[in-house]
Amino acid sequence: MNTEHPLIQRFRQLPRALQWASIAVVGFALFLAWSDYLEPLRIDWASQADRIESHVKQVRDTERQVKEFARRRDLVSNIGPVRVPLNESEGATAFTAAVNDILAKHNASNPSFGDRGRSRMPRGALTTITSSQRRIERITAEVKFDAKPEDAAAIIADLESSPHVEAVNSVRMTKDAGGRVKVHLTIEAWVQVADTARGAI
Repeated sequence: MNTEHPLIQRFRQLPRALQWASIAVVGFALFLAWSDYLEPLRIDWASQADRIESHVKQVRDTERQVKEFARRRDLVSNIGPVRVPLNESEGATAFTAAVNDILAKHNASNPSFGDRGRSRMPRGALTTITSSQRRIERITAEVKFDAKPEDAAAIIADLESSPHVEAVNSVRMTKDAGGRVKVHLTIEAWVQVADTARGAI
């Protein structure tokens, strides 16, 4: 029993040339359908997908920028704004005055401030805040005093937050009589000097 569809049977009965012509007509019709309807639809879907992807990327970039802005804002809030170091004479004077003022403010006993000299800072990121004729140098000093433990903590905190003190590098404390402590600090400040300058403060 022949189970082929009647249309297929009729197609097989056609001459070979007509069969090929029919196949060509059907193929051409399918091509026109694809060209006029399916391909524009595919292009439209691809365009929509690209726009969605672009929007998602913009949202992600915006979120990243917001997080980066918040991180920088928090950093500035925590460490304060960036300050260009003062010239050597102004910076050294402000450094000494800041230390003496903080010691006096908290009633430190037997205060001493000893300059340990100056060392040249390596040129790196600091070159972006100085001219080619100037360089940054580090002034290192030792600070000694006696105080109550709470006053000693306040002095160290004020030194660390002072705009004229770049760092408190070391802290040594020993117990003293009457509930007081002897404190020995090493601190530093940065100053700008002429690139041809020599010598120490």
